[in-house]
Amino acid sequence: MAHNQPHPRLNLQQQQQRQQIPPDDERPSIPPLASDAMAIFMPIEGDSMIAPFNPPSSEVERLQNKIEDMEPHAARVKKNMKDLYKRECLRLYQEARIDERRQEGAMRDTAYPVNPQRREEELNQAIANMSAPANFRGASTPAMCRMAPPDFGADFSIRGRSREQWTTDMERTISQGLVNLRGYDEHNRGQRERYTKMLEDEKSVAMDLD
Repeated sequence: MAHNQPHPRLNLQQQQQRQQIPPDDERPSIPPLASDAMAIFMPIEGDSMIAPFNPPSSEVERLQNKIEDMEPHAARVKKNMKDLYKRECLRLYQEARIDERRQEGAMRDTAYPVNPQRREEELNQAIANMSAPANFRGASTPAMCRMAPPDFGADFSIRGRSREQWTTDMERTISQGLVNLRGYDEHNRGQRERYTKMLEDEKSVAMDLD
């Protein structure tokens, strides 16, 4: 393709960098983020699957191990959540770049730009259309206008979203990520309090038995 052809004015390093970074519209598309629930899953590392398992000797030990593992696990989940929302922002950025090129590199300040060459003509047609007298043929016949409506659909093929709209989507994604991170912190706090209470109760039972 044209963008991968060596450029005579670029040195070898620049040509390699240019070949390694394809345009946004030729990169694999990033799927939209529908949920961050997958952030709770962790990859299996090393030989953890075949490592010997030593079961806890008591309920107290099991609860202690559970509480000790909660904080490291929560930190990894939060990192996964941040990575997911970062990827979603990257997807929005790539889509905005593609949309910008589809609009011939001219991102409009409005989501529905009007062709400047036809703006005055279309405006005059709209005014004349609205100013034309109605022609009633009967009580049950709707009002009719002799002038055809202006063609406002001529530029639909190049119309896209504004830069402000893409920015708003990105800000909304970041805000949602922060809300979910705070919610996950609250969830972890509640779970830690729950298991701590269970541990204290179990210790009390063990002391009574002794």
